[in-house]
Amino acid sequence: MINYKSLIKKNLLNKYKNSTKFDKNFLNSFFLHRENILKKINLFKIIYHENDHTFSDLLSLNKKKDFNNKKVIEYYKKFETNLKLKKKYNRYFIKKTNHETSFASYVYLGMCISNNKSLNSLQKMNCIIKIIDKISLNLTLIDIETSFVLKNLIKKENFFIKKLFK
Repeated sequence: MINYKSLIKKNLLNKYKNSTKFDKNFLNSFFLHRENILKKINLFKIIYHENDHTFSDLLSLNKKKDFNNKKVIEYYKKFETNLKLKKKYNRYFIKKTNHETSFASYVYLGMCISNNKSLNSLQKMNCIIKIIDKISLNLTLIDIETSFVLKNLIKKENFFIKKLFK
């Protein structure tokens, strides 16, 4: 059986370049890994996101249900190219800090992307897979509220994968 966690680490280092897998066991290990994530989510942590403007932007977009905002696409582009988001950007989306944003930001970005109408389902699925892979390496950094959103994001990921295989 393929160790999916080691594949994630390699792919994140290479920014998912040349990461196509044709092994039959890969899909099984993928789904097993997702089930383990759902079991391991810690629901008793409280994490404060101080001075994290990216987190507050994505959280407010999620609460307003403004998924087709221009900011969502800009954050999507930043994440797809760098596989990281910074804590603060200026109005032209040029980074102002070198500190990486909290993992909760990625979860809320995934929710915004999954409901965005300007992206097709393959783009949504690809980005959500990358987000969940990134978060799965550090599940201890997820707080109570974000863990519920993460569970919904994994359900949406399964929906997009099933839609792809139809």
